[in-house]
Amino acid sequence: MRVIFSRKGVDSATGRCASPLIGERPVSLPIPTRKPSPTRYGQLNADLRAQAHDLNTSGKRPCHLNPDIDPTAIDSRPAGWRGALGQVSRALSHLRNQRVTTGDLFLFWGLYRQAEFVDGVWRYRGPRRHVVFGWLHVEAVCDLNDNGLSALQRYA
Repeated sequence: MRVIFSRKGVDSATGRCASPLIGERPVSLPIPTRKPSPTRYGQLNADLRAQAHDLNTSGKRPCHLNPDIDPTAIDSRPAGWRGALGQVSRALSHLRNQRVTTGDLFLFWGLYRQAEFVDGVWRYRGPRRHVVFGWLHVEAVCDLNDNGLSALQRYA
């Protein structure tokens, strides 16, 4: 088993903000994307949608849940939903070249900043910092289509 540290989530370049720390709980905001995505910020659960809107992302834009490890991020999950990490292009090539496989462990980290709900709006307070916010133990590497998309699926 190998341990892989992987930076994920919004930051000053992608999304133009940090993900919120609510108390000591990191909440990973999905990143905005111009690529085709079935998910829009408006489809996220109410709390995540409000945090994304108030802290500087657009409600109607497509977004990318990567890693998709929070079962509550979207209100309606299909039966049998399991967390996953999807990669394409250079990131996928890098993981293949490193021979990432079943049994490997990803630790996800990203840019965070304390946030609080004040007068009906989420606001940042305090400095930005990097935080480890989640993990994925690879159960399977799944080739999803002929375009080279691949996903790593976590153990249940």
